Amino acid sequence: MGKAFTDEEKSEIRTRLMDAAIELFHDKGTKTLSIRELTKRAGIAQGGFYSFWTDKDALVIDVVKYRAEQKINSVLPQFKRHIKDPAGFLSDKIYEWCIDLKHKTEMQSLYRESMRILHRDSPSDTNKVAAVYKDSLEEISSWWINHSVAKRVDVQGVINVFAGVSVLMANSTQFDENYFEEIFRTFIESGIRKYVEA
Repeated sequence: MGKAFTDEEKSEIRTRLMDAAIELFHDKGTKTLSIRELTKRAGIAQGGFYSFWTDKDALVIDVVKYRAEQKINSVLPQFKRHIKDPAGFLSDKIYEWCIDLKHKTEMQSLYRESMRILHRDSPSDTNKVAAVYKDSLEEISSWWINHSVAKRVDVQGVINVFAGVSVLMANSTQFDENYFEEIFRTFIESGIRKYVEA
């Protein structure tokens, strides 16, 4: 019988698997990912993969979430320092991230495949990704409110702006390309200003 891992060990193994998956995704894309190669890189038995995910698509969803969390955590200090126009700053960050992701999706199969999996799966999988933003947004909004930067932040409203952004990005080819970025920015700004009251 195999050794039982502590919660800390499980978390560390899961992180190693996701880091290895990111490397492999960049090298080979999501379609050709070998669970055997992934687990070998992470230093665990192949069957160990299934202690964390049911299949490769479930892994991709968690990797998207993991990368989003890394991105948010890297800019949290900026959100706390930016106190003159919190809604404008948040709108700008969402717009920048999404346009960057849109360009990567157009240019790299890795991002196209990941977005296809993300949009194909059930709403609960999308909500798992939104949960990353929810935790960070709750931290940001608490800081803004406690420091009188914002009077009110409707975190669930902002999460729904993220959901709308995701739908717009997935359907960007339905727009005249000369108008998409302007419409996209307007949608983000109007939504964020509705839910973040300075």
